Amino acid sequence: MGYSKSYKGLESLPEVKELIEAFLKRGYMNCHCYDSGLRMQKMFTEIHFIPETDRLRLCIHDDGMGEKETDIALEIGKKIVEKYGYKQGNHSLNEEEWEHEYYKYF
Repeated sequence: MGYSKSYKGLESLPEVKELIEAFLKRGYMNCHCYDSGLRMQKMFTEIHFIPETDRLRLCIHDDGMGEKETDIALEIGKKIVEKYGYKQGNHSLNEEEWEHEYYKYF
């Protein structure tokens, strides 16, 4: 777990398309979307959609800045990825997961 990998066609996944559309509407910059992942940013709030060895991971953070936008982004991201079978992380059951991230295993 946890090792980055390329995911051929990542930008074609419906959840990635929906994430990009939703966050561009909120004024995020589409910094990049390649087979190695999606990265978007608005001020201090960052969106990362990362393919890993055995899972896809959505991570939204602001490096502890406590931005209101980050809380809003987490709710938007959660609603999108849960439609596609992602589950909220549970660090107490799996040390490779975090409660503020969402995962879908292969």
